[in-house]
Amino acid sequence: MDFQVLKDLSKVLREGGWKATVTVWCGSEIVKVEPGKSERLYGVAVDVGTTTMVGYLFNLTTGKLVAYHSLMNPQVPFGEDVMSRITYVINNSEGLEKLHQRVIAGINFIVESLARQANIALTDIYEVVLVGNTCMHHLLLKLNPEYLGYSPYPPVLHHSVDVKARELKVRILPSGNLHVLPIEAGFVGADNVGVLIASEPWKSREIQLVIDIGTNGEIVLGNRRRILSASCATGPAFEGAHIKYGMRAAPGAIEKVKIDAESLDVEYETIGGEKPRGICGSGIIQVIAEMFKAGIILHSGVFNKQLRIPRLRKTSEGYEFVLAWKDEAV
Repeated sequence: MDFQVLKDLSKVLREGGWKATVTVWCGSEIVKVEPGKSERLYGVAVDVGTTTMVGYLFNLTTGKLVAYHSLMNPQVPFGEDVMSRITYVINNSEGLEKLHQRVIAGINFIVESLARQANIALTDIYEVVLVGNTCMHHLLLKLNPEYLGYSPYPPVLHHSVDVKARELKVRILPSGNLHVLPIEAGFVGADNVGVLIASEPWKSREIQLVIDIGTNGEIVLGNRRRILSASCATGPAFEGAHIKYGMRAAPGAIEKVKIDAESLDVEYETIGGEKPRGICGSGIIQVIAEMFKAGIILHSGVFNKQLRIPRLRKTSEGYEFVLAWKDEAV
């Protein structure tokens, strides 16, 4: 029995006329005793992304999704990618504490928002399950991420972690549990483990490819015989790095593209309906698929140089395909 629950036990039993609801965590520990009968039992799943954090509230009795909320990771001002944040920790004596406090503040903001949406008390939330890439995992648990920045990028630990909510100052039931999924490697984290649990490629006879596209991207390839995982810097690739007109998702970014297979005319939508200023990640993914379907790029990934259309042109830097003409853009 949790010690705080034990201290309150005599009072609770008398309040309920010796009738109580007892909640047991994993069959091993009593985490709450309430007077009378209670059916309020909730849990939260949180994905701590490098850029975005999102949380989902579930009724643990029915298994149904009740509410969800997302927000920008409060750590972003200290660096937009994991290497920037690792560098911040290395170069600042209070860096680890600051980034840890920021991620806890983000989790608490999400939890409080979910509780308001569902009209429940924070103490009705008994468990939070958390995932994130290896750097976010370490900052959440206040583990030094310094050596993730150096080859061979060793994490402090690989196994899952269970810790009391009060230990990390997460504002749910104080005796409630925070469960952090295990990590695989320096840049293949608990979020990838979550993807594996959900998609179950190890059960498949056919080869499966699973891609988790975030600021830090993770790719899984395999089947029931063997599974391989790898990571890549997806965020910079989809937010402008080495892409001439690449940009983050913001007003004026092309986010949807449709190419007519016959005429090869292009239709696009921008965020906010503004004149195009560039193209963001969702637009990049869609335009590649559309160009392939229309025969503009080949199986090898190169442009079809046999095409003779104004939108496909050769420059001093190589071939390019025009999505929006100059007079259409900002």
